[in-house]
Amino acid sequence: MARKPQNCRDRRAYAEKHVYEERMKEAIDAVNVGTHTAGAASKEFKVSEQTLRDRHTGRHAAWHEAASKQQKLSPAQEATLVEWVIHQTAAGNPVDCAQIIAYAAQLVPNKKIGKNWLEQFPDGEPSEASVTIESLVDDSDNDDLDDDFVPPELNEEGTSQAPRLGEEVNYPDMEDTVGGDMHRDGAPIGYLTRSRSILTRPELEKLGETVGKFANVPMPADEAKSHEELLSDIRKLQGTVSMLAEAVHSQEAQIHAANSHCTIIKRQLELSQIRLQNTKKKKERGSTKIKARFITLPSLKAAFYAEDAMRAEKERQEVIRLTEKEAHDVLIEQRITEESASRVFTSLTSYKTKFDLCMLARALHLNDVATNTALIDQIRAHLKENETELKKNPRFQGLF
Repeated sequence: MARKPQNCRDRRAYAEKHVYEERMKEAIDAVNVGTHTAGAASKEFKVSEQTLRDRHTGRHAAWHEAASKQQKLSPAQEATLVEWVIHQTAAGNPVDCAQIIAYAAQLVPNKKIGKNWLEQFPDGEPSEASVTIESLVDDSDNDDLDDDFVPPELNEEGTSQAPRLGEEVNYPDMEDTVGGDMHRDGAPIGYLTRSRSILTRPELEKLGETVGKFANVPMPADEAKSHEELLSDIRKLQGTVSMLAEAVHSQEAQIHAANSHCTIIKRQLELSQIRLQNTKKKKERGSTKIKARFITLPSLKAAFYAEDAMRAEKERQEVIRLTEKEAHDVLIEQRITEESASRVFTSLTSYKTKFDLCMLARALHLNDVATNTALIDQIRAHLKENETELKKNPRFQGLF
């Protein structure tokens, strides 16, 4: 008998995950179209309702997306990012980690860079003669630097020859390229990262004319300006950048607020649609009445019919009795109404029956719904309180 492969279970689980993911996508499409609610789609496509709701609202991602590695830039994109950092630092604007990550996100707008991307990117291999310094030296007043920027050139393998971000730069002939005002331990121009790597002047001299959004400022125009004029221009540029940054932040805040309102309204609309569909849904349950039959032995059949006839006769007699009682009560009520309005009353001790006491109580405008004892006490209390007025009435003089 052949042995079962060891990875058979893993392959089956992998296939089941993919089949489940396909059903989940179909359920999400059905909910987006509006033909199904989340509950109905989960039942039809046999997926978890809570997972479907989370996937539909964007709270959770698919399992293969959640397990994917952090996105890294391609070699050409890495070179573009490095050249951008070089250009910024050459113009006297060193960048920090947040700016580097923001610019890298623009290169891959449809993918997330990752929280720890900057620490993992890239894996450089510095050569023997590398140059680093402890801190970044500001050389914004140096007139020999060019602010022009061109995209990096790619070698035969399709990668950039420029140094990668975060790695140390190898320059074997550094001694011959150091200028008169240049630091002996390295170039005064660099970009601000965790490793404090720097670049020398020959690398910056390879930059050509400006391409894209970077401004091209002729070097003679900068040389003709004094130190105070350059500082004034820098201050103006900083003020303009600050104003633009505030405008961008304000616009972003408005966009986030609008997105939040849209999200709230969308969820309320989804809940309203679910309630409407639940209201229109037909009831699927049947009658709640208990259906049963009584089975009797043949020997007890005669006794059963006799008892059934007696029961029917008792019910008939009870109906007749209730009908007669209602008619009698109507007549008594009429007599009480007539007697209470026209009768002349005598001594109180002569009224003992229910009929007489109710008639006297109604004549005195008292409540006649009570026992005989309660009616007598109520009548005596009323006569005692209103004795003067009742003695003047000929109908009630005999009560005293």
